[in-house]
Amino acid sequence: MYKRGKNKLSLFAILYTILAWVSSIGFFVLQQVLHVVSAKPGFNIIIYIGYLKLGVTFFKYIPLVYWNYKRKSTAGFSIHAFTLDFAGGFFSVAQNLTDLYDGTTDRLNPIKTGLGVFTMVYDTMLMFQHFVLYKNKRQKIKTSSILLGEKDPNLYTSLIDDMESNSFSFDAVKKTDMAMVE
Repeated sequence: MYKRGKNKLSLFAILYTILAWVSSIGFFVLQQVLHVVSAKPGFNIIIYIGYLKLGVTFFKYIPLVYWNYKRKSTAGFSIHAFTLDFAGGFFSVAQNLTDLYDGTTDRLNPIKTGLGVFTMVYDTMLMFQHFVLYKNKRQKIKTSSILLGEKDPNLYTSLIDDMESNSFSFDAVKKTDMAMVE
């Protein structure tokens, strides 16, 4: 796999993953047993897994927002994926509201609406960090230089200096990037 340096999964991520798998399997087995004995279960495993996804979406952006704040920079951050992510969240919520308005459904899908709202809120925070708060600290990287294989020592060292000045350790990235410069 990829070298991760000192990066590792948090205890929270490990416990959430274990809990999600164990509870999903448990609920699935319980749903099948209740189906066999002709009892109608009061829950649906698909809806439960949807709520697990909603939980993952709620927590997955927190580290990125936090580290951007801690470093006071969005250097190395590509905003394009998040603008598209925001558009997807917006259209998801818009579709839910349109379906409700034209009578296709009688209620909103809470999971789909929640995913869209969480996505738009976090993406708005990330775009605010990128375009407003840390606008002057972004690293301008010439993609043509990278694609052409030009070796510019200033290209990577300013990003590394920024990380070191904010006590942000990326030892594996630093070694890899410096090897590319040499």
